Formats: sequence, structure tokens, C-alpha cells
Amino acid sequence: MKIAFVNLIKNDKKGFLNNVKYYMGEKLNKIYQKNENFYSYNFNEKTKKKIIKKLKNYSYALTENDTDIGFKTLTGQTFVKYMIYEIYKSLSKRKDEITLLVNTLSEENVEIIKDLASKIKVVNIVTENDAFFNLDRNLERQNVYITVSNNKRKSLKNVEIAVNFDFKSIKRYNFNRNMTIVDLTGTLEIPRAFDGKIIKKLNITTKKKLRIFAEYENFSKSKLMEYQILNLPNYSKIREYIEMNKLKIAD
Repeated sequence: MKIAFVNLIKNDKKGFLNNVKYYMGEKLNKIYQKNENFYSYNFNEKTKKKIIKKLKNYSYALTENDTDIGFKTLTGQTFVKYMIYEIYKSLSKRKDEITLLVNTLSEENVEIIKDLASKIKVVNIVTENDAFFNLDRNLERQNVYITVSNNKRKSLKNVEIAVNFDFKSIKRYNFNRNMTIVDLTGTLEIPRAFDGKIIKKLNITTKKKLRIFAEYENFSKSKLMEYQILNLPNYSKIREYIEMNKLKIAD
């Protein structure tokens, strides 16, 4: 996956010749490229079209000031899936239980479940996929304990925090009307009776002075972190990165 960075050229140098150069660059909508970095004098419509042509070999583009140039960009939310524990700590009052709505039994999802089970007393899996019942038994042999249920009458009735991995709807379930749902899909269908909190987007913060933040000062921090995470090979490495850089959920 190739990701480009589209920067704005600033007229921050003094002198007549520099002013002329900047004026001509802006007037002619010039664009320069150095590796994955593109430099533009403005983001007007003509320049945007030029930039998009140059981005044909890239999957996504991040832009200074998060300007929409009409090209695919990152959501800045991929990291949410890897910071469920930090979300739980910032939201939970009980501090001992979390519920995951998940149907996809992927290797990464299993790693996330095992990691959460090592840190939180009770990890409940609500699923329509019977394979999770086998996972429950397999993890128990490894002394990792979770509960798995698809009881539509009870499994969401007393839940405080639910993290939705891939459910499309909870309409068929009895649920706590006041629970908090962290929706990783951003498209969960919410019943009218629900009166709790839906979280679809989060911002992150860190007290560490990360090099990428200094390098791309006026870019979205969440998207920069997503870019960093997408370059890591697996869940374990991503968690190492999060913990090493002390990433937290912003208030």
C-alpha cells in the first residue's frame, strides 16, 4: 500500500527573487515531487486535478490541513481497533468487563481477544458464528478465559460497554438502552429505543514528541498514526508501538 503526502509550499523566505518564484509557482499551479512527498503552491481546482494525475500509483493521500483534494484518504480510525483496552479504561466505570460483538474469526481478532482477556477480568463475546464456541474451549486449554454467547434475550441486557467489530444491527437483541457502543464499522444500525452513546470516531494523543508529528506538523495526527500502524506487520507489533509511544484516547 503506497501512501502519499501532499504538502503546501509556504512563502517564508525573504527576497525579491524568492517572491517572484513563489508567485510564478502559484500562478502556474506547479507541483514538485520528492519520493512520496508532493509539494504544491495551492489547492485550487486546477492544482487538485494535476495532483490526482500524479497520484495514480498511490492508494491514499494525506494532505496538509487535511484538505479534501478529491483523492482517497485514510479515515484516521484504523487505530481504534488496536486501542480497545485504552478505550475501555477511559470509558468503563466497572473496570472489570467488556463485551465484543464479533462474527469474523480471524487470526487478528483472536489476538485481540487474547490480549484483552489478559488485562480485563471478563471478556464477553456475542456472536452468531458457532466457531467462537470452539475458540472458547481452545483458549481455556491455554488458561485464557472468555465467555461466548448468542443469547438474544440476555447477552446485551446488562452490558456497559460493547465494541462492535462487524455486526450490522442489534435489533434482534434485548439490550441495555444506556450502554456505550464503540462501533468499529461506523455503520451499525441502531434501534430507536437505544438511548446510550455511540462512538464512531476517536482522537488520540501522546505526550511524546514523535518524529512524524514534527515532520508533518499541519497534518491530521490521527491519520499520521494510522499511516504508522498500517506499516506494522501484526497486532503484537502495533500494540508495542502504542504502548512504547504512550498513545491515549483524547478527551
